[in-house]
Amino acid sequence: MSNYEDWLQDQPAPTKKQPALKVASIHGVLPYAGDRNPLTRSDTVKRVSVAIATPMTSGVRQVYHFDGESEYAVALDALRSPELYGLEVQLPPLSFYSRQKRKVRTHRFDLRLTFRDGYRRAVFVRNATSLAKPKTQDEIGDIFAAVTEDLADDCMVVCRGEHG
Repeated sequence: MSNYEDWLQDQPAPTKKQPALKVASIHGVLPYAGDRNPLTRSDTVKRVSVAIATPMTSGVRQVYHFDGESEYAVALDALRSPELYGLEVQLPPLSFYSRQKRKVRTHRFDLRLTFRDGYRRAVFVRNATSLAKPKTQDEIGDIFAAVTEDLADDCMVVCRGEHG
């Protein structure tokens, strides 16, 4: 039986953080338009990139990067609706006052859905364990209270457990 030191020698050396992957331009496809590129490397989260056409892009495919499979699943679910006009991901940061931290913080909504009638919905995707915590619920309340009509007409929370 080996001792702990022997086992440590078999472990790979820690790697330093790598920059986010960049997708080169694709002929006939609109580039990624999100505020932040989520394509960083992760051992736990599976990032997703896809080209999707919506009425907002005049039927031309556009590159979308999703922070994980759950956000992608939410987008796919929304795309099933004939009322969906457009999809945006990784929105610019929203400043909000955190009552818990007692300071101004920022949050980026995962998606914004725009419907044919112009109605816009900001979507916050989070896992069930986090959503069950009172501090997360308070933070969501603070974030939603800071949303103005130039960002969205309403906001919704999607539990990650519902979409993978």
